[in-house]
Amino acid sequence: MTRTTRLLLLRHGPTEWNHTGRFQGQTDVSLSDEGRHLCGLAANNLADLPIHAAYASALSRSIETAERVLVHHDLEPIHDPGLNELHLGTLEGSNRVEAEQKYPELMHAWRNTPSQVQMPDGESIVQLQERVVATMQQIVERHPGQTILIVGHVFASLVYIAHAIKLPLDAFPHLWLDPLGLSRLDTYRGRMRLKSLNEGITAPTSPIRWEED
Repeated sequence: MTRTTRLLLLRHGPTEWNHTGRFQGQTDVSLSDEGRHLCGLAANNLADLPIHAAYASALSRSIETAERVLVHHDLEPIHDPGLNELHLGTLEGSNRVEAEQKYPELMHAWRNTPSQVQMPDGESIVQLQERVVATMQQIVERHPGQTILIVGHVFASLVYIAHAIKLPLDAFPHLWLDPLGLSRLDTYRGRMRLKSLNEGITAPTSPIRWEED
């Protein structure tokens, strides 16, 4: 009998660079104190969910988020660099105003045709999608019929969601994930369905439960 494989895509918790609006990319920025606190709330709200396996990117903000939200599960997250965020190259550490001043044409293209953008000394969004899709395919194949927590990053997660629901890559900026925003993708017989996008899981008493479908 074919069973549904469920992917829980969770963006990492807030960092100080999130608070100050700086592009992080693959710079290894740690969670802020607020981020750690919110991870504790998320852990309580995910406590009753059956999670069979967990993965995180190789960046510390993702790893720490995974470890903290899994405190009620007997799981250690597997670190996979294939889930790392888009390498933003020389944009990393700058804020949006600084990036607009230094790279106005690139930033205009990023807003309108991101598939055409190559980050200076970094990756293109096409390369990111190819990397993440290949990584996720391997993860899904390892865990048929199971629920898998994937703790990652905003662009890395969104380009995968766009691929899964056959959304053109240039449309992905119309989607968004907040820090600790949870999205659910179910796959059955090779077809993906987006069941939720950017659910908030940090309310003090809002345990996550889904009806089986």
